[in-house]
Order: sequence, then structure tokens, then C-alpha cells
Amino acid sequence: MFFIYFYVKIIIGDDLMKEIKVYETKLPLIVGIIGIITFTIALFFTFHKNSILEIMLCFTIFGLLDFLGLFLILSYYNRKLIIYSDYISYTTSFHHTYIFHISDIKLIESKQKGSFYIISKQNKKLASFESNMINAKDAISYFHKKNIEFHEKEKNNKDIELENQFIKSKWNQNQIKKEKKIVKIINYIFTTIVIVSLFLPSKIEITIMIMTLLFNWIMYLYLYPKMTLEDFNKKKVNRYHIPFPMIPTCISFLRLLMISRIINSDIQDFLSFIFIYAFILSIPYFLILIIRKKKERILKVVLVIGGILLIAFASTNPLNHLLTFTPNKHVLVKVLDKEKHHSRRINSYHLKVNWNGEMKDIEISSQLYKTININDNVKICMRESLFHYQYYVVHK
Repeated sequence: MFFIYFYVKIIIGDDLMKEIKVYETKLPLIVGIIGIITFTIALFFTFHKNSILEIMLCFTIFGLLDFLGLFLILSYYNRKLIIYSDYISYTTSFHHTYIFHISDIKLIESKQKGSFYIISKQNKKLASFESNMINAKDAISYFHKKNIEFHEKEKNNKDIELENQFIKSKWNQNQIKKEKKIVKIINYIFTTIVIVSLFLPSKIEITIMIMTLLFNWIMYLYLYPKMTLEDFNKKKVNRYHIPFPMIPTCISFLRLLMISRIINSDIQDFLSFIFIYAFILSIPYFLILIIRKKKERILKVVLVIGGILLIAFASTNPLNHLLTFTPNKHVLVKVLDKEKHHSRRINSYHLKVNWNGEMKDIEISSQLYKTININDNVKICMRESLFHYQYYVVHK
């Protein structure tokens, strides 16, 4: 910092030392510290797991989140934009400092979220800052006084416009209106069916929930790219898009997640099945992109793949439970301990049992948890689905 001070003082002069210093608030520091503490504790408890794959998976996730927390702390201490009249210095989160003249600036790109990017005459990013940073308003006023052009970045709008042009070239407005009405009716029907299924026997309920997810996925593919998860407020944009039926999809997804938790399986088998399942579901998506000759944004492809993985994650155990036709094998085990794990949104119920001479942790439903005491004998029902996916559930 002292080097920059003397560099500017010697090269430019004393009259330029009336600086504007733009720097982070304490929010990144607080969030970063809380994040590192939270995820480091979670990382520590990960090592109590038995499966190496599970340890590696959790280590990767929590390690990345710890890195994000560290990045926020570094941003608080290092990242700053200092304006010395006609010269500007910018220090990144990793303490790299760049100095440039006001005449090097071509324009400043602004986004709706309050991010500003200083762009050079060679169209390279020189620096960036956000509107919530300290003294950001003074910096913006300074750039306005220097007649620097502010350009609102409209990349997303351009992407939407290109998508609208693609839709208009393939489908007419009347057809889209009809499809909107049909999807709206389907949304009401499936919402009603899904709510009613909550009071039906478990296998019927699981069937309806899985069919809802898969039907909506097929409908999304059939109407692609007209059907969207985004909420467009502008009438011009909205008339080319059909809203995705979120209510029955979310109810089905959350209910299948709850059912999945009490069906226990080996983590390696679980993850392997998810990726195979997701791969199969993603094949028609990429075929549609090829057949319809649609050049899609990478971000949207990533989001669609993420949605496929969520469907596979929620429905893997319930689907295999539904497609189990072989006789069950029962093992009698003794309950050594029982635990209720609390979290902010949901509780989980666990038994510690002696199985083949080893202590095993098994998750069960809240109803079963209430009926079981320590030293009770419970039955572990071992099953194998049509896909040779092995899993087990607990009975009293």
C-alpha cells in the first residue's frame, strides 16, 4: 500500500492524493468466519462415517465451502479500489494490485444487481466493485464527472430475445396460447392428485409422486424451450413462454425425499444409481437440442442437468422400493441406542444396532422411533429391487 502511495505521489503529484477509497463492508468478514467455523465442524464430523466414498464426497463439498469462506475473508482485507484523481489502483482479493490511468477506461458496465465492471479500451476488465461497498457512490459520482460512459449490461435480455426469435421461427402465437391453457389445467389436475395421494397407501402414493416428476420432465422436454422455470414479468417475453408446473413437482419432490430417508442403502450403490438414472433422463434432453438445432446457454444446460440430478436423488430409493418383487430377508438385531438429531427445519431419528458384530447407524421414521426402546429386538428387512439395487428398512 505504501509503495502505491509513493508511486502515485512521485509520478503524479501531491494534488492527486485526495483519494476515494472503495472497500468491502464487514459483511463478507462475518459471513466468511461463520461459514468456515460451521463447515469445518461439519467436516470434522464427516470423518466418523464408515464409507470412504462418503468421506470423500463430504470433504469435497465442505472443503469448497470452507474455501468460499476464506475467499470472503480475503476480500474484506484485500479487495479495494482507490482513486487518485486521474490514476486508479485496484487490489484483488488475492492481493494483486493493478494501476491504470483514467484515459485507459472505455466504459463501465453495470448490472441490475449493483455490480460495476471497469472495461479498458482493449475490452478487458480492469477492475470491479459493487454498489454496497463503502464509498461506492463517491466513485460512481467521480466517473460521471469524468464523463465515463455507463453501459447497462443486457446479456440476459439478448439471450432471451434470441430464444424468442427461435420460438417464433418454430411455433405460432395461437399454438403457444393453447399449450399454456392445457399446461394450466394439467397443473391443477396434478396438484389435486398429488395432495390426495398423501392419504393413500404408500405404494400408490410413491407411484403417483414418481409419475408426477417424470410426466412433468417429459412435458418440459416436449415443450422445450417454450416451457421455462424463470418468471418473466415483461408481457413481450412472457407471451413466448409457458410456466413450468412447480406446485405438484415440489410437493412430489419433497415427499419422495422424506420417504427416501427411511430407506437405507450403501452410499456407493446409491450414488452409482443416481448417476446412471440421471444419465438416462438426460439423453432425450440432448437429443432434443440436436434435433431442434438449438444452441443453448451453458448455464441453462447446467441448471437442467442439476434438475435431473435432483429428480434422480429424490426418487432413487422410492423407485427401487416400488420395483421390488423378490422375497424379503429378515435379520433380528438388538437396539443399543436411539438418537434424535435436531436441525433447523427437520428432525431425523436413528437407531444404533448390533449387526453382524458391528455397530450400525440406521435412520427410521418418527412413528417407529416412538415405539422402540433401547435393548429391544427389531427386524431389518433386506430387499433387492428389479435393478439388483439392495436396500433395507426396519420393522419392529
